[in-house]
Amino acid sequence: IGLRNYIDKDGKLLSDEWFNDAHSFHDGLAKVQRRDGLWNFITKDGKIISDEWFNYLDDFFRDGFAVVQRTNGECCKIDKTGKLIKE
Repeated sequence: IGLRNYIDKDGKLLSDEWFNDAHSFHDGLAKVQRRDGLWNFITKDGKIISDEWFNYLDDFFRDGFAVVQRTNGECCKIDKTGKLIKE
């Protein structure tokens, strides 16, 4: 399967970047995977929520947070604005 992106209701691409994997939106965010295999969340207006990309992202937010695994192996939580909270 080829690279993925999102199209808005006007037919415009949501992001300039194309992704290996792009999940459905849930609560305004969707999981996306870059070509290098790292993950992040994207908003419906095409903003990636964190400058840091991750080895793993939890599928959905609980209590306003999702569990992520950083590239150094550290696990922490991220909120919907991209703020990391160490456990």
